[in-house]
Formats: sequence, C-alpha cells, structure tokens
Amino acid sequence: MKPILIFLFVFTCKFVFSAQIPQALIKHADTTPVDIRKNHLLLSKYLAAPCESPQEKVLVFSYWIAKNIRYDLKEVKTNKRNKIAREVLENRKAVCGGYSALFAQLCKNEKIQCYYITGYAYGHFLKKLFAEKSLAHAWNIVYLNDEWKLIDVTWCIDLVRTSEFKKNRELKWIFMDPKEFAETH
Repeated sequence: MKPILIFLFVFTCKFVFSAQIPQALIKHADTTPVDIRKNHLLLSKYLAAPCESPQEKVLVFSYWIAKNIRYDLKEVKTNKRNKIAREVLENRKAVCGGYSALFAQLCKNEKIQCYYITGYAYGHFLKKLFAEKSLAHAWNIVYLNDEWKLIDVTWCIDLVRTSEFKKNRELKWIFMDPKEFAETH
C-alpha cells in the first residue's frame, strides 16, 4: 500500500523548481565595487570569483542583474530596440532584451554556453489573444551539466526585493521546469 501512495503523490504533485542562491554569493554580489559596475568583463570576473561551479555563476549573475538594473518603463513605450550589455551597465536600466543581453554577455565572459531567446510572455487569455505584439519578451537558456536550463532574469526583479526572497533566497525564474516555464512564455 505504501509504494502506491508514494507513486500517487509523486505523479499528482506539481513541483515548482527554483534555484536557491547561497548567502555568501549574495553578500559578495552586494559588495561589488562601484568602479567595476560599468565594465562587463570586470563585473563577470568579480562576481564569478567565489563561485564553485558554473551554476553558482549563473545564480550570482541573475541575482546581481535583478537587484541592480531597473526596469525602464520609458523604453517600453518609446524605443523599439533592445540595449546591449554595455548600455545596460551605463544606464542601469533596461527592458527584458537588455536584461537578457547583459546576462548572456556575463555568461559568455565566463565561457558558459548561453543563448538569448525572444518570444512572447503570456498571461491572461484575452491579453494573449488581442495584444500579441505588446507581449514580446526575451529570456535566456544556458547549458549546464549536460542540460539546457531556462532563465528569466527580468521576472526575478520584483522577487529579489521581497522579504520572502530574503528568507529563502530562491529565484523562481532560474532553472525552472520547462513545462511550467512554457505556461507563461
């Protein structure tokens, strides 16, 4: 009877995958020297220094970007192009394309295979049906431990600023299960 209950539990639960960033990496990222914050080469080298694996590098890059780059509401309304990594670091603001470009550049600097993905982010059914152009979005995919992992740094912005994050240090949109990710992207 017990094996049947375990089997039913495993196959009826919806698992939420999220990545937990070590407290030491948060402290390191939060003390990034001001003089390197505008240079993606120096920034990636500094952030990656205490990391023990490519996964930790991805986590610290995601955290730093979400915490330090503001979402640019003006650009959403007026500018049709996405910024490159250098522009994002200079202005300290971007839309999803800029977040994804900066993340991809930091990964490239550390020789982590990463791609910039464009598509649509879906929410409510009517928004999806009537406003597809306004739902354009960008995110990333990285290759770690012989697997492709999905990353959406833009959607981590609000998460990083919550008390819940401070308590459990989980980044929901990093390494999320592809089926769950596909429900919104």
